Amino acid sequence: MAFFDESQDNLVIRIVYAGPPFSGKTESLRTLSRILTGKSGGDQTFSPSDSFGRTLFFDWFDHAAGLFQGRPIRTQIIAVPGQTTLTSRRKMIVDMADCIVFVADSTPSRWEKNREFLDEIIPWIKQPNPPIGMIFQLNKQDRPSAHSSDAFQSVLTEMRYPNPVIRPSSATNGEGLREAFISAVSLALDRVHAQIESNTLERGKTLDLNGGQQLFELMMKREQEVAPTKPVKLSVAESVVSPSSSMESIPERMSAPKDSGTASASSSGNTQGSAPADSEVEQASAPEPEVSQANRDWVMKGLKTHVVAGGVYPPVRGRERMYAAVAGMNQPELRSDGTWVVCAPDWILRSTRAEQFESLMEARRYLLTLAQASEAMKSVMVDERFIAVTESGDNLYRVWQGVSAGLSVGEWLRSGAQQPDVLRSTTMLLVVAKRLREMLIRLERDDGRLALMLENMIVRGEELLYSGFLEEAQSPSSGAHAPIEQFSAILEQHLHTWPVERCAAVRDLLSGEIRAALAQSDEQRAALEVVAELLGRCADLVNVQT
Repeated sequence: MAFFDESQDNLVIRIVYAGPPFSGKTESLRTLSRILTGKSGGDQTFSPSDSFGRTLFFDWFDHAAGLFQGRPIRTQIIAVPGQTTLTSRRKMIVDMADCIVFVADSTPSRWEKNREFLDEIIPWIKQPNPPIGMIFQLNKQDRPSAHSSDAFQSVLTEMRYPNPVIRPSSATNGEGLREAFISAVSLALDRVHAQIESNTLERGKTLDLNGGQQLFELMMKREQEVAPTKPVKLSVAESVVSPSSSMESIPERMSAPKDSGTASASSSGNTQGSAPADSEVEQASAPEPEVSQANRDWVMKGLKTHVVAGGVYPPVRGRERMYAAVAGMNQPELRSDGTWVVCAPDWILRSTRAEQFESLMEARRYLLTLAQASEAMKSVMVDERFIAVTESGDNLYRVWQGVSAGLSVGEWLRSGAQQPDVLRSTTMLLVVAKRLREMLIRLERDDGRLALMLENMIVRGEELLYSGFLEEAQSPSSGAHAPIEQFSAILEQHLHTWPVERCAAVRDLLSGEIRAALAQSDEQRAALEVVAELLGRCADLVNVQT
């Protein structure tokens, strides 16, 4: 629950550490406090009370560093109690959070506890608007038997948690703690930006929580109001002792390498291939321009550490997706047309020459334009995408788009066209044609921002959705039109990639009994219109090619 403290002229944000018992939440705060303050000895945290070393209320650490729109940032870092009987206290603190750091236990014997506590906390953070982001700190990675990040990723996938940001850590030696904390602060500041835009960020002192003592008093007051004669008690089993295992100043502006130039460029569409790490199906014929390793490192540094505060869309979720993409990204590629492309498992990122700007204001204005276009066309676009502004060196700024990568509809159809079963490939084509028409009707109007081709589309449930990048809008004089008019052109463009023999076989199959059978119901008659157009396109294509 961020707010502007007018009396101190600073921004206050809250990062809450949550997770199962004995996962290392308290130890994480204590070690983090030493890392951030530079004090090798002494505990900088405040804990109102404990029972045999167990947190009963919370652990508190206050840290001041960094700037937000010229104001100092004060971060209140709070760890919740992990005992199952203290759910109400956890809920109260989580409700105050601007971002959650979920401290997961990577030891095999405690693995299922992570799932149990995730089941509790995920519904809590889905309610606020804007949402509360979550960083996953996979703790105790220094132990030989520790499960890996990939194993924890599988757990989150089973729980359908999208784009998790996982930071391996060891609270005992401090490894990974700073990285997890800085990631959490970035998500929290994205949420603050969204609150400012919606005019929902509070000003003044929220709950007057200037320190851990005030939070403790507030917690006691609320519990007395709810159940004045029923104190919270721990079970005997939960009282057993078990040894448990940025905010930095805003980074200095990045300088571009002397030989980097200002290379970046434009490209049309995403045109994903069959493998997640592939980028465009059709590449420019010109060779890739020479680019130094220093130049590639500069691009990677911008994506990893020089994302502009508040410069990510959508707020919070966009940065989570970006973290997931950047964590596994390959070396950036500079295409022959100047476009920077970065591939990662499940993601592809792109920035064109036109998406580099001399001022931050211009970059933000462009991001806003893309965000507005995304909102206007969200009914036909995949949700797994983000837009981000990064520092590009030499006082320049670059806008990146990221979209989820995967098997496109075009690639799926081409694979069917290579198989001997003509009926199957025909059925696949009819299904896609029907879904394509439905998608274009939902789109209603197109200003040229969508590179409409089957290589930029995927199937989600019963719908066809656009999974490519947003392009430059066309001017009114260039002829904005109803997208449904592009139906035949989109299919014809794809059919040019089919073997000529398969086009002829599909044409012959559709001119027989199957076509007549389609007219037995209203839905089938509607499909027949689609089939008729397809048949004409197939026949024309075969005639041209033969």
